[in-house]
Amino acid sequence: MAETPMMKLHRQEYISWCAIRQRVSNPAKSKYYRGVKLCIRWQISFEFFLEDMGKAPSPMHTVDRKDNSLGYSKENCRWATPKEQANNRTNNVRYNLHQEESSGMWIVRKTLNGRRYNAGRYATRELAVLIHGEP
Repeated sequence: MAETPMMKLHRQEYISWCAIRQRVSNPAKSKYYRGVKLCIRWQISFEFFLEDMGKAPSPMHTVDRKDNSLGYSKENCRWATPKEQANNRTNNVRYNLHQEESSGMWIVRKTLNGRRYNAGRYATRELAVLIHGEP
């Protein structure tokens, strides 16, 4: 495809669009591919992608899917920094630490891939943090 003046003007956005198309159309070349689809509108043209996503806020921003189980579309995508994207990984573990009123025990819960698990009960906050780290 020959590069148009619009593609040259919006180079960062164009590169992101091309990377998405490559990721969803050639699973052999993408370690991140999990059967994710690209919406019809973005398959049709770069101009539709640019119209929906707008200009990237900074050179550090790239396209991120809000829900990693869904495909690339206006409703599920945003411009995000590397830090924001790291927090949106499917293997991101989050810990929650709170003290149970009835027993006084410290409860650690973890969330992994959107599911909650009890990770342990501890007599002191210090012990919970020592084992699981600061939440």
